[in-house]
Amino acid sequence: KGPLEEFHRPHSPWRGSRFERREGRRWKGHRVVKALQRGPLWLRVQEVLSGKAWVQPKNPGAHPTPQSVLGTRGTMGLSFFSLVLTATLIGSCTAFLPVALPVRGACDGIGSGGTLGRLIGGKAHQHLLQQVQRGGNGGVRGLLAADGGLEMNDIGDLAILGALQKLRGGIVQKRRTIHFPGCINESYKFKCENRNFFVKINRSLNANQMFEGEMGSLQAMRYAGMNAPRPLRAGDLPHGGSYLIMEHIPFQPFLMMESTSQSTLGEQLAMMHLHQPERHQFFGFGLPTRLGTTPMDNDWSASWADFFVDQRLKSVFERLRDTKVEADFLHDSAEAVCERAKDILRPLDGQLRPSILHGDLWLGNSGFSKDGAVSVYDPSSFYGHSEFDLAFREWPAPNGFPGLSDSFYTAYHFNIPREDGYEERGDLYRLFHLLNHACMYGEEYVKYAEDVCRKVLSDSMAP
Repeated sequence: KGPLEEFHRPHSPWRGSRFERREGRRWKGHRVVKALQRGPLWLRVQEVLSGKAWVQPKNPGAHPTPQSVLGTRGTMGLSFFSLVLTATLIGSCTAFLPVALPVRGACDGIGSGGTLGRLIGGKAHQHLLQQVQRGGNGGVRGLLAADGGLEMNDIGDLAILGALQKLRGGIVQKRRTIHFPGCINESYKFKCENRNFFVKINRSLNANQMFEGEMGSLQAMRYAGMNAPRPLRAGDLPHGGSYLIMEHIPFQPFLMMESTSQSTLGEQLAMMHLHQPERHQFFGFGLPTRLGTTPMDNDWSASWADFFVDQRLKSVFERLRDTKVEADFLHDSAEAVCERAKDILRPLDGQLRPSILHGDLWLGNSGFSKDGAVSVYDPSSFYGHSEFDLAFREWPAPNGFPGLSDSFYTAYHFNIPREDGYEERGDLYRLFHLLNHACMYGEEYVKYAEDVCRKVLSDSMAP
């Protein structure tokens, strides 16, 4: 028996009701919608609140199934009827949930009209999660997977869809996977009824720290005037992993390679670095972050030399040693390089004012939107030396991606001129990123890191 046959069981509380007498026959699944269409006012208030009308299946004479009755192109909003039936039958008639929580087929899914979205976190939603997790309630599982909906890779997909409903996005109309080279997360664009969202999901890592750090980084950069996506919500998935929801910015491919776009980015970055420097006295960040998969130690420090060497350079050398990457020269020279780095950076102590940094700024972490604005994303922010964000200059990356052009650096240095020791400090900041890439991607970066190490050590022996 299908879920809708609950209506005409002999012991049904609805049997003999005035709704049934109005129909002149026992309830059938396809009659539910029709009866509610002309029901009393208290059952139709939702039409005014949601702006949606009740709909009737295309083929009312067909055998009632969840798909034929509820999987129409119309929607059923939150109603007193669905809430009452959900509350009364949740314990004994779990198969009834597809009726109480109607869907518009698919990924629109879990709460077309906001029904499940408004029940998220309540007992009804928890019961539904438990039923799907146990493999029960085939009607609900079928509805979730029907019509190209969100695949049930994890029960956490329900939590993500519920979070989208809480953000008042409306019905999810379409989901599209977005692929980024070297990305460690699943990335999706959710096209919703009222707005679009960009969602990042990581199911395998302890991603809570990473996404909360990214959320704080985006907020800090936006406060300093940088164009970046607005972070909306970060949360944990029920079975491990986390997600991050932010506004979706439609980017135009390849336009960031134009000199005018990169010049705009250089000017915006300089303005961000110059934002209220008198307010910041220490180096670090209020949240732990991750640079790719690498945890960042952001404890506050009054010395930039100590912060960079102890909490960036030494830690990435130690992380490289823990990997299986063969890098004997790097291991052997780590101590000498760190001592040289402190000698280079020590003169800045007492003179340098911390700036909010992107932390991982290369061409692939910027974009030109369709409304003509340049934005950045995927940050690992902290307060530090502004030159750290220029570390990808002369980047010898083997992945084939073009670097930032001279237009970017010209526009940046027009606002923040170069200072003595710029080249030496640039080598140190570039070395940190090369070592981190060697940790994440392997031996292809070791050669480039060794070359920079030799250059740093050779400069120390120069007269």
